[in-house]
Parts: sequence; structure tokens; C-alpha cells
Amino acid sequence: MDDESLCCCEYVDKNGERSHVLAALCDCESIDEAFDRIITRNELSQNLKIDIMNTIEDRFRIPWPRGARKMSASYALPVLLNLLFIFLAPR
Repeated sequence: MDDESLCCCEYVDKNGERSHVLAALCDCESIDEAFDRIITRNELSQNLKIDIMNTIEDRFRIPWPRGARKMSASYALPVLLNLLFIFLAPR
């Protein structure tokens, strides 16, 4: 698929399908299955945990011209922690 045809919030996912960053938490069978297993007190398999992490890594994107770009978790964690600390700081 040509990157020129993607808007800033679209990307090609790990299955080769066009997706949108706003749909990041939609349609994830692995996460649904994990919540079902947690609620019913069943153990999560290692394969299910790996599949969830791969899905999260694939869907963690930032809008960019000609398509959303994948952002590494190693970059995202410090940004999220700084935002959290700023929010929690006394005023």
C-alpha cells in the first residue's frame, strides 16, 4: 500500500490492513479473551500475553504526514511518566 494515500492518522497494521489510530483499542480479540479469563479466574497463557503485547506495540502510533508512525515503548514511557508527574505535582 502506498504511504501517499494515507492520512496523518492512518497506518498499515501488522496484518497489512489499513487502520486508524482512533481504533487502537477496538476489535482486539486477544484483549477480550484476556479480560474474560481474568474475570473467570483462569490463567492467561504465555502466547496470549505475547499476542497482546504485539498488538499494543503495533497499534501505539503517533499521527504523521503520509501515515501514522510506530512509536517505541522506550520513548513513550518517559513521556507518559513526565506528564503524570506534571499532573500530580502540587500547584
